Parts: sequence; structure tokens; C-alpha cells
Amino acid sequence: MPNTLSSHVVGGAQLFSTVDWPDHITATIFVKGCPWRCPYCHNTHLLSSKPSSDDVSWLTVTEELRKRSSFLDAVVFSGGEPLASPLLVSMMQEVKDMDYLVGLHTNGANPAKLSELLHLKSCLVDWVGLDIKAPLSRYDEITRTKGSGTTVHDSLEVLKGSNTDYELRTTLYPEVFDKEAFLILGEELLALGEKKWVLQKCREVRSVREMMLSFNLEAAKEQLLQRGFKVLTIR
Repeated sequence: MPNTLSSHVVGGAQLFSTVDWPDHITATIFVKGCPWRCPYCHNTHLLSSKPSSDDVSWLTVTEELRKRSSFLDAVVFSGGEPLASPLLVSMMQEVKDMDYLVGLHTNGANPAKLSELLHLKSCLVDWVGLDIKAPLSRYDEITRTKGSGTTVHDSLEVLKGSNTDYELRTTLYPEVFDKEAFLILGEELLALGEKKWVLQKCREVRSVREMMLSFNLEAAKEQLLQRGFKVLTIR
């Protein structure tokens, strides 16, 4: 283990989850730092990589992972944006050495780093959940970063060119998604050859209350199934 990990901290850890990787029982590690500033972000405390009172020692996390190896089967690195961390590979390697499967949640902000990670000879990543935030024309507005839609498209191409299993997921934020925006994004994904898509209900910050959409999601989902999607999952 590199010496730099001995004093490393992460933004938090959820040591039991059934929702962060389909069909897996995971621990989810929240890595600090993100280049984007989406208005509906639920993890604003993870946007900065600066020290915080909420930080958790990496050594503490790994101790807990060793204790839980008999009933967890995977560890997911989420964020923030995990690819923003220079120590991500080292953390993944340590988890892999414990015989865990490794998953990654990414917003697609850094396709070059994603490609580098997925093509390591050590094959650290078993699954990727790629966030798709909006139709291409709305990306810069949502992320407050110029050219962000192009980077996500490039990240998807990286995934398609790898042997890594992946899932596309979209949080349906009502201020972004009316019916027209939803159908436009669906058509964009179909044009890229994607036939599976996970739709996540948006909840209010620090609340379990679901934010209501202005359209009938089930009816719009049926339209996209008729246009070529094979699987549209609502979570």
C-alpha cells in the first residue's frame, strides 16, 4: 500500500447498501472532489477536496471492510467524482486485494482517466454506473462547465469500447425534465446504440420526499420502449 494512503481520508462510507450496484450487497465509499456544480446535487459536502470535519480515515474504512468480508461482495466508489482523486487506483487496488468486486459511479467528466482505469492490466473495475444528467444541449447549463456534454459522450464511448459491464442512469430532476426533454434524451441514447436505461426519481435535498414530475413517466417510458429501448428501469 502506498504511504500516501496511510494518512488519506474520504468523504464518508456507507458500509451496507443494496442499491448502489444492481444485484450486489456493497459498501459505498464517497470520494471527495468534483469539477461540476449541478444545482440538485445531494452531496455538496463532497464537492471540495479540502479537509472537513465529516472526513473519514481510509484506514478506518479498510478495517471495517475486512470485518464485513463475509457478507459484502463488492465495494463501490462514488462521490463527488471518484476519478478526480489521484489515489483512486491505489484505493481500488487495496479493495481488490481483499477479494471484493469493485464498482465505480462516475459523472463522465474525465474520459481520459476513465479509459486509463479500465485498461489497466490489473483489471480493477468490474462495473461502472455512468450518470447521464440531461439532453446534450442542456449539459453546460446543468454542470456549469463548458463542453461537459461532449466529455460524457466520450466517456460512454470509452465504456462501449471496454469489456466492463456498465449502467446508464439519469436522475429525473423536474427543472430539467419535462416530457420533451425526457424523450429527447431517450432518442439521443437510442441513436448511440443504447437500449438499457435506469431512471432514478429525484428527491428533495436532505429528505426522502420525491420531487414530482410534470408528465406521466410511465406513459413516456412506454413511448420509448416502442421506439427501441429493451429495458427501462424506474428506481
